[in-house]
Amino acid sequence: VVRQPALHAEWSIRAVDAGKHVLCEKPFAMHRGEAEQVLAAADRAGRRVIEAFHYRYHPMFMTLLDWLEEGRVGEIRKLISHFNTGIRDEPDEIRRRVESGGGAMMDLGCYPLNWALQTIGRPISNIDAQATLADTGVDEAMEVQIDFEGGASAELHTSMHEDEKFSAALQIDGSEGSIRSSCAPAAAVDLQVAALRDGRPLPTEGDIILEQQAALDEVYAAAGLAHLRRSMPPAPS
Repeated sequence: VVRQPALHAEWSIRAVDAGKHVLCEKPFAMHRGEAEQVLAAADRAGRRVIEAFHYRYHPMFMTLLDWLEEGRVGEIRKLISHFNTGIRDEPDEIRRRVESGGGAMMDLGCYPLNWALQTIGRPISNIDAQATLADTGVDEAMEVQIDFEGGASAELHTSMHEDEKFSAALQIDGSEGSIRSSCAPAAAVDLQVAALRDGRPLPTEGDIILEQQAALDEVYAAAGLAHLRRSMPPAPS
């Protein structure tokens, strides 16, 4: 298991080249360019690569998507979400290290971002972001405003300050009502394994991976931290 985002692309490519399907931990890669390389390698090898956003397969989130599809809240106007938890600065804590691809937005905020992409489902028109840096140089907290084509917007907050208590919440406000969730559900990978066996497409593979990576790139650029989304030297063979 490779847990460092800075190594995800390299080892995913090694795996598909060895004939394996890949379930890649989030964040999928350091930037969109790396993600494109992984997907291209998977296409050449005839293998599939899936990003491990397990929440997407949980009955609660699938019910939420059904309600949105049914129009229960009307037209989506705003999404407000956060994902916070305290992460101490330990010597081996990869989430607080620039060289391993750490950062609050990379490790935690990628969830609220994915919630927004999966629910609003429209192209992004603008991103603004402000970050608070840790002593190690990674983002310890991030506030993000995303505007989507058609008028919907998303407010995302994430923090890994050592004093943070775990909290994750999602609120979707529409023209006819609101949906609120106060958890970040996970689910087993059984559905993903079954899909690999019978060839069914999954909602956490393909273009959505590139959309997620491009949005993360834009968030870090808007916060003045584009250097945190660069590729790292390959691991020794």
